[in-house]
Amino acid sequence: MTDNTARQPKGIPVGGQFAATAHAEPALNLTPRRAELDGWPEALPEPEVDVTVGDDNAVTTTVSIEGVPVLEVWHEDDDVNDTDATVFESEWLEDEPLAEAAEQWARGKHSEIARELRTEMHAAVERSRARVLAKATGVKAAATDDELSALIENTSTATSKANRDLELASTALASRYILEEHPEAVTAHIQTASWDNGVFVDGATVKDEAGTELASYSDEESTGGGVAELLVNLSSEASNSNWADAFSVGSYGDELYTIDLRKAASWAPGDDA
Repeated sequence: MTDNTARQPKGIPVGGQFAATAHAEPALNLTPRRAELDGWPEALPEPEVDVTVGDDNAVTTTVSIEGVPVLEVWHEDDDVNDTDATVFESEWLEDEPLAEAAEQWARGKHSEIARELRTEMHAAVERSRARVLAKATGVKAAATDDELSALIENTSTATSKANRDLELASTALASRYILEEHPEAVTAHIQTASWDNGVFVDGATVKDEAGTELASYSDEESTGGGVAELLVNLSSEASNSNWADAFSVGSYGDELYTIDLRKAASWAPGDDA
């Protein structure tokens, strides 16, 4: 088959300039798309988006199609509203109108991502600013009532998000470890115990669909890729926890809760679970 595509050297960005080429019209993608993809050309496969924060805190968004980077967007001078973009040579973006639409979508998505990241980063800096300065200079900074109130609010919000991520990620990874050892497993009965330092999650009993016990994990017998170590990251107050709210399929008294292993194992950051 003759390749009629006029190409730039591989890996060299073309910066929005497109060589003339003869090619077939792209097939229409009729799969319904999420609202977040509004503006992305329907003729192109769903984009894969990643973001990195460099050592200089510059935020860069990379858009790929089928694993191959096609667009890179960043902002100049720490201004999330002043973006620049590189369009890489790609068979997907040989059609200039498609490429322009894809670039416009990528620029808008980058601005959205960068603004939210900057908000999170700014909150983190504000929480630690006085402590970092005091450590560097040996002089603690005075704080007004408003500054202390803001610190409490920022820290409370950050702690809530961090605890949620810790519990859900720990449950997900523990579930994956369990399913690797016992692919037929369906549920895990989470057990709590108490000691001088209070109540904590200390283990899980794994069962299949018929209710047959397959395995048991506890802090006394740490097996299965660290399942027990992960379970201690869960809040023991299941009724007010993130993990039980997201993955529970039932409870049995105050010390035993059941989670859906497959649902938990499929969790990823960004899920609403």
